[in-house]
Amino acid sequence: VKNYTDLKSLIDAAVDAHTALTDLVATAQGGSTPDLTGLDETDFAAMGLDDVDSSNVAAALDALSNTPNSIATAAQLQAVVDSTNVILDTASNDAGTIDKSDLTNIGITLSSGALTDNDASLTSGVIASLSSDKVDTVSEVQDIVNAIDAVFANAARATDDDTTNTVTVTKAQLLTLGFDGSAEALEVTDHNLDAIQRVLTDQANESAVASYADLRTKINDAITAHEAVLDAASTNDSFGITEESYAKMGIDGVDAGNVQSINDALVNTTNTLTTAASVQEMVDSYNHILDLRDVGAGSTIVLDAADFTDLGVTLKGAGAEQTQQLAYLQEIVKDGVGNGSIATVADLQKLANATSDLIDMIQEASPDSDGVTGLTPEQFALLGIDDLGSAITTAQADMLSKRLALTADDLSDVTNLATDLKGLWDAATESLAKIKAYAEGDGVSDFDSDQ
Repeated sequence: VKNYTDLKSLIDAAVDAHTALTDLVATAQGGSTPDLTGLDETDFAAMGLDDVDSSNVAAALDALSNTPNSIATAAQLQAVVDSTNVILDTASNDAGTIDKSDLTNIGITLSSGALTDNDASLTSGVIASLSSDKVDTVSEVQDIVNAIDAVFANAARATDDDTTNTVTVTKAQLLTLGFDGSAEALEVTDHNLDAIQRVLTDQANESAVASYADLRTKINDAITAHEAVLDAASTNDSFGITEESYAKMGIDGVDAGNVQSINDALVNTTNTLTTAASVQEMVDSYNHILDLRDVGAGSTIVLDAADFTDLGVTLKGAGAEQTQQLAYLQEIVKDGVGNGSIATVADLQKLANATSDLIDMIQEASPDSDGVTGLTPEQFALLGIDDLGSAITTAQADMLSKRLALTADDLSDVTNLATDLKGLWDAATESLAKIKAYAEGDGVSDFDSDQ
C-alpha cells in the first residue's frame, strides 16, 4: 500500500467480497439458491480470509450456502471456512478430530435431535477412512451423519423384533460409511446386511460403536462370520465354526453346550441359507427340540413340522399322519420316552423313521422307511418298548408289529407311546405268557385266574 489509490483499491475489494459472500449466505438462508458465478478463492483472500485456494473453494462456497450461522463479519465467515477445512483435512490426512460445532457450522442437522459428541466422534473416524472427494459437499457429509444416526438407532434396539425402536441401518447407508470392500472395511451385501443389523442390535448402546475402529471391527467380523458359516453349510464342512462364529454374525442361542448339534444341522439342513435370519430360523428350530428335552414335563414348547424339517429331517407329508407323528415325537422328546438321542440330525431322523414306521404298521402300509414291513427291535426301543430293560427280540418285534396291524387305521388306538403302545406290548406279552404256560402246564390249571 504505497498510496491512497492502493489503499482504496484494497478496501473496495474487501467490501465487495464481504458483500458478495454475506449476500450468498443471506440468499441461501432465505430459501433461494445463491448464484456462485464469479466467486472464487480471490474473494476470500480480498477480505482477509485464510486457507482458501482453488482446491477447496468449491467446498467453502457450498458450506456458506448451507450454514445456519448468522454471518456478518469476516470472523464468522472464517469459522465456516475453518470447519470446512477440518473435514477436508481429516479425509486427506486419514486422521483428525471433527467437533460437532464443525458439523453445525456447515449446516449439518439431524431429524432425531441435536448432534452429539458420539456423532462427531464416529463422523471423524468415518471421514478419516474416506477420500476428500467423498466429503467435499455438505450433502455428502449430511449423508454420512444420517447413516451414523441410523447406526446408533440400530444399536438402540433391544431385540431383533423390537417394535418400539424400529430403525435399522440400510445397505446404502453402510456403503456411504465406506463398507464397500475398497479399503479396510469389508463390503456389505444384500445377504450379509441382516447379520450386521443383528450385531448392532446386540450392542448395549451407541457408545459401543461410537469409535470407527470398534464399528469397523464389529461389521467386518459379522461379514467374515456370515461368509464362514454359509460356506460351511454349502460345503458340508463345519470345521472351525464355533459358538463365537454365530455370535459374531448376530445369531442368538448358540453356546458351547449345543454348538455341535447346531453345526450338524448346518450341514444337513435342506433350507436355503443366505442370511442371518435364515440361519437363526434353523438354530431356533433345533433349540426348540433341545430346550423341550432339557425342561421336560414343565415345558410349554410344542414342536411343529418346521422344527424338524428346518434341520433336514424328513417327516410324513402334511396331514393326519404327520400330526400324529409330531405327537409321538413331542412325547419322546418331552418325556424322555425310549432310548434315543437328539444330539444329531441323524439321531432325530431315526426317531422320525421309527414313528413313521409305527404309523405305517398301524395302517398296514408297506414298505416303510427301511424297506421292510414292521418295526425292528431297535426301533421299538426308540419308542420306549423293551423287555424288562433289555431289547426285545426279533420274534417279539414281529409279534408286536402284527398286533399293531390289527388296530384302527385311523390311529385312534395308538394316540401315544407311554400308554397306548406300551399297553399293547404289555397285553401281548401277557397273552404270550399265558399261552406258554398252557403249553407247558398240566392241562388242568386255570392260568387266567393265576395271573
